[in-house]
Amino acid sequence: MEIEKEIKKLDKKIIYVLNKADLVDVKNPGNVVEDLMSSDAKAIERFYKIDIERDGDVLIEKLGKKKGFLVKGGEVDVDRTARLILRDWQEEKIGKGKGK
Repeated sequence: MEIEKEIKKLDKKIIYVLNKADLVDVKNPGNVVEDLMSSDAKAIERFYKIDIERDGDVLIEKLGKKKGFLVKGGEVDVDRTARLILRDWQEEKIGKGKGK
């Protein structure tokens, strides 16, 4: 019971921070994506229509390839992809019945 309360507090904190943050100021967007994954991986998976195996790195890799967010050498642009995910979350696109 206490653990569930702490998780809900963490979820609210993540959402609050994202709603107030200017995405340019987020220093490690990949880490924030990992936190979002712990919050609602299924909604993220549904929105992007990608099997992400509940793993933020897998999400960034697959979504980056799907969107064509690549840098030299064909590697995924992790920063750009992570910021897209954060923007979609911040704009409440994820988890609002979209992408189903």
